[in-house]
Amino acid sequence: MPESEKNQNQINEIISTRKDIVIRLLYTFLFLIVLGVIFNIIWIIAAFQYLFLLVTKKHIKPLRSFSSNFTLYLKEVMDFVLVVTNKKPFPFNEFPKESLVLESLDVSDIDD
Repeated sequence: MPESEKNQNQINEIISTRKDIVIRLLYTFLFLIVLGVIFNIIWIIAAFQYLFLLVTKKHIKPLRSFSSNFTLYLKEVMDFVLVVTNKKPFPFNEFPKESLVLESLDVSDIDD
């Protein structure tokens, strides 16, 4: 292969790679917006859990399960935004499933 063709192939590879980087950057901007929404949802979930806990002295098991999955999703988004991984989070892949065993929350364990 002549030298000029090698150089052209290298240039095309660099351009392709830079194009991929720009596309990934656009996805990163999208997920930065998603992070803003996630933090608002966290405020709502925490407020709802604590209000329910104050009134009933019990936690909401389905909401705790969702919250556990939600924290895994938050980690996936952060990993993508911080370039720890190239795997795009939900909705481009599956929403994470709960892998943590939730311990029972006993209200009597909370200090006054």
